[in-house]
Amino acid sequence: MVRPSAGSAYNLKEAEAVINLIKEIVKNNDSLNFTLGVVTPFASQANKIRDLANHNFLAEVLSKIEFLSETVHKFQGDQRDIIIFSPVLSKGASSRGEGFLRSTENLFNVAITRARVELHIVGDKQACYKSSVAYLKNFVTFIDSLENSESKFQSPGEKLFFDLLTSNGIHTIPQLPINQYQIDLAIPNNNPPIAIEIDGEFYHRNINNQHCYNDFKKDNNLNKLGWKVLRF
Repeated sequence: MVRPSAGSAYNLKEAEAVINLIKEIVKNNDSLNFTLGVVTPFASQANKIRDLANHNFLAEVLSKIEFLSETVHKFQGDQRDIIIFSPVLSKGASSRGEGFLRSTENLFNVAITRARVELHIVGDKQACYKSSVAYLKNFVTFIDSLENSESKFQSPGEKLFFDLLTSNGIHTIPQLPINQYQIDLAIPNNNPPIAIEIDGEFYHRNINNQHCYNDFKKDNNLNKLGWKVLRF
């Protein structure tokens, strides 16, 4: 995290990581029928990410979608299908930078609620946890609790489905790898083997038809391998 003598703080390493994530998102959604935003507390970070995107092959791609890299203030009342949040905070951050973040808890709440479909956080997890910014520390703790308790499930819906099936004597294997796929809940010893897929509402909402198309391909390929696919 760099705090210039003039202007706000920025984190070049984090900005580059955001650009790499954007490349991955674009690669996985080649129809480009979605909107994308980067939200950060610091104007210099927003400018740095925008500059990196414009000096990259991404510039032409991002010109075709509603891409915005701005501070949280500029995003109030606005939304994007996919949001990337960049907190900027890192080891050795200045007390002034942390002080600014401590005073902007309401803006953090705005930032993480701007996403219609997907929210990504790109930042220094340890630095956020060890900082004096309580809401960032609490957010890291919350994410860790989810990862530790539900590590074999990709959503609360999968865990709920798993528990209901188990309570009725139906034993499934979560996230079973079959070729290039992961089956949400698998019953491999059945004849035919059963693949249970749990589709969340937000996964398919207001982005493009790429997710549905990928699911269709997955179902078709699993059928060819002898699996019966049930989607809920």
